[in-house]
Amino acid sequence: MALRLSSSGTLDRIEPPQPFVALPPRDPTASSDPSLSDPISASVALPAASTTTTTTAAAAPALDAKMPSSSTATPVALSPDEAALATQQRRFARSQIALPISLLVFIIASLLSSLVAKPTLAEVSELYLTVMTPATKLIGLYWLVIASLLVGQAILLGVGPAGSQPILVKGVGLRLAFVNLLMSAWIGCFVLRFFLVAQIILLVVLIMVISIWATLLRFPPVASRPFYFVFIHMPIRMLLAILLQVDVWQGGLLALRYYRHPAKSGHRPSWEAAHSTHGWIMFAIIIVVALINAAEVFYLRDFVFAASCNYLVVAETIQSEGKSAQIWIALVLAAVMVGVSLLSSVGWSMIKHDREGAIRLADEEEVARA
Repeated sequence: MALRLSSSGTLDRIEPPQPFVALPPRDPTASSDPSLSDPISASVALPAASTTTTTTAAAAPALDAKMPSSSTATPVALSPDEAALATQQRRFARSQIALPISLLVFIIASLLSSLVAKPTLAEVSELYLTVMTPATKLIGLYWLVIASLLVGQAILLGVGPAGSQPILVKGVGLRLAFVNLLMSAWIGCFVLRFFLVAQIILLVVLIMVISIWATLLRFPPVASRPFYFVFIHMPIRMLLAILLQVDVWQGGLLALRYYRHPAKSGHRPSWEAAHSTHGWIMFAIIIVVALINAAEVFYLRDFVFAASCNYLVVAETIQSEGKSAQIWIALVLAAVMVGVSLLSSVGWSMIKHDREGAIRLADEEEVARA
């Protein structure tokens, strides 16, 4: 210890000088917290911080497991039944839009061709006579019934029960909308007398209607759902009947120029040179089509198709101008074959039912004896 004499005559103690300690340079990225700037505080706080960091890092996977990120979330896989139901509902929604619009286009085209166009659809049919030309008034009434049934189908599509979705989507679908649009185009081509283009359109329509008819065989009509039969099955069968019985063959003769003008039109009324030859060809075609119709009526016991075919035969018979004898004979044979086929189908179903009843009764008697 060092002492020194002060000016007042007393002894004072002299403290030794403290050694100089250089502080480390300050890190600009360090926290502004004073406790962290102090080395002692930092050394004390370091274990707690490391503990917190370790706890947070350990808890992170658990939080990630509880709250998955939206970017890494995978969609829930649907079962086959749920996927099929979703597809059916999407197709049903498309049909609810497409079918009414296409039907409206068809109705407007029919009205314009019948009331506004000059010549009208019926006048063109009467001006270009073929051996298959029907009575236009009866055919107009037939198409009116088809259009009315299609309107009922559109209503059923909008307000029908959920159980109607399978038959309307899988049985009919958007094919009927394309049929309506193609028939509208056919009306325009027929009125403008573009017979070759009209015939090509009719052939496409025939193929599509046959496909719809074949698909509807998987949805047979039942007594508990009469509206399905009236508004879905009936218009398709009537449409198929008129295409097979009248429209395709009349359009084919017009496309081949196998026609003549009526005597009252002022044009030369004579037939084309080969009218006798194509008359026999049409005789064979009418018989073959009648056999196909009779087979369909017998197999399905189809009253609607049988009535439609015979109605169309009457419409073709009433329009007698220009029809040769072989055409008359073929039409009469066609009506007879379809009628006999229907009666045979009904009789066969009754016989089959009686046989099944007798066999069932015999089995019950044997069981009772045993």
